[in-house]
Amino acid sequence: VASLPVVRLLTALAVSKKCTLKQGDCKNAFVQSTLPDEEVTIVRPPAGCPISRPHTYWRLRKSLYGLRRAPRHWFDLVSSHLTSPEVGLKQCKNDPCVFVGSPILGKPPLYLTIYVDDFLYFSEDPEVERYFEAAFAQKITVDYMGTSEFFLGIKFDWTVHSSGDVDCRLSQEAYAASIVDELGLTSANSNPHSTPYRAGFPIDTIPHVEMSPEDRAPLITRMRSLLGMLNWLSIGTRPDLTTAVSLLAQY
Repeated sequence: VASLPVVRLLTALAVSKKCTLKQGDCKNAFVQSTLPDEEVTIVRPPAGCPISRPHTYWRLRKSLYGLRRAPRHWFDLVSSHLTSPEVGLKQCKNDPCVFVGSPILGKPPLYLTIYVDDFLYFSEDPEVERYFEAAFAQKITVDYMGTSEFFLGIKFDWTVHSSGDVDCRLSQEAYAASIVDELGLTSANSNPHSTPYRAGFPIDTIPHVEMSPEDRAPLITRMRSLLGMLNWLSIGTRPDLTTAVSLLAQY
């Protein structure tokens, strides 16, 4: 799947070329892929199905959400369409969820990154974007949503200046607020510190507390959950938090 650093990189590339990112959504993604013949999956019909006799079963032809290999089949399908001669993109060797290429010979390339069924893309030439949208829609049921506003929990605020220059502010304010709520600190008095983290605060050495493994286990689980949330924030739009998150993760 697309990583947050890739999203930041694609945003920076679009801004440098005075473009905005466009966003698309593949509808019922997993169901669009067909199960291979060697994968036989038998299921019970839904309760009360009017067309199935009692004690009968179905053999799946299409992939379904919940099947273990459904994501694999979907990605094989969508990547094969993106790299087909009609669409004309090439898969990046360093990141298989990034695709680059020019569907129209002699025109600027189109850049695309995909996360399961959502994707971002742009080209310097609007004609290339329109060609890609038409060609891809012939192969995949897709909804084009215009300029990106939210992707992977990241909010995009675009500013297009009269000079043609483009600025974009990336933020995860809603996600940061959800972390505060999860910690129960919504109404707490805040005492902000500047970031990046500077040595000298208690986070450097957390004192050991004697506790039974049974009492400690749920605290460890909660600590890992909260650190995972903070880590997602730090690798997304707040790299200034990385040092503090790394120090906390030692515990």
